[in-house]
Amino acid sequence: MKLRRVLLLADRRGPTESLFRSARSITPRPEALHCLDILPPLDRDLVRALGAEDARALEEERTTERVEQLTAQCAAAFGDAPPPTVEVRSGDPYTEVLTTLREQKFDVLLKNAAHTDERLPIEAKLSRHAPIPFWLVGSETRWPPRILVAIVPDPDHDPRHRLCQQTLRAAFAVKAATGGSVEAVHAYAPNADSVLGARYGPSQIATLLNDVAAAKTRRVEEALVEAGAAPGACPIHVRAGKSSEVIRRVAKEQQADVIVIGRVGRGRLHGLLIGNTTEAVFTKTRRSIVIVPAG
Repeated sequence: MKLRRVLLLADRRGPTESLFRSARSITPRPEALHCLDILPPLDRDLVRALGAEDARALEEERTTERVEQLTAQCAAAFGDAPPPTVEVRSGDPYTEVLTTLREQKFDVLLKNAAHTDERLPIEAKLSRHAPIPFWLVGSETRWPPRILVAIVPDPDHDPRHRLCQQTLRAAFAVKAATGGSVEAVHAYAPNADSVLGARYGPSQIATLLNDVAAAKTRRVEEALVEAGAAPGACPIHVRAGKSSEVIRRVAKEQQADVIVIGRVGRGRLHGLLIGNTTEAVFTKTRRSIVIVPAG
């Protein structure tokens, strides 16, 4: 995966200027960027009151005004370089973004997180359904970023294995584009200590749990090497516990700026579980997050 073309989703409720600064941190090539903004449609009663011709004129006027505003902000962020292309549409934001993604090829969808306590509906929808990686940039992201990639290495289960590799490649693409660093985290379900305690002593249980953690660490190491990392080049964090909580805890401990995590479909039990982990991390963290769809 390479970040050759980036779709920037502007939002009047979010800090558009910082969106362009984030984009410049990802790529110095403005020609690789396409900025899209979606205006809400005119009120139906207003359209009836104005008449079709005046309504079209008003729509063109506000579209032109927004294009000029975004173009000026792009120019301020990129200096003397030619500004990114700017497109303004009117309609439902989610529908229009998907239409743009069908019409043109992009490698990542970039949006600045709105300054609200909860994710915006458009952000939640794109986190679940965007067909390409969706990167929601937090306001306190440092550049170059510290990247934490959350994976479930499972070479015996092909869909999980593919998603693991896609997620790792996305994390390394973010690293290559930004000059950041990557660390990996893997969370697994804790063992039933009460059941083990009925058969083994404390020292045996400790040995068993250490062996489990070591085996899972080896799987993470193998997945990293398969994705192109040099052996030992990427710090690894393997923890027992609820996945979403482990990921957020390690992100806090390591002061991660960006979390990269995979997203699968919801048609099967394993997909539901991993999907719920991704949604919980997305909903509760205010760090930048890249959600990588299975495909």
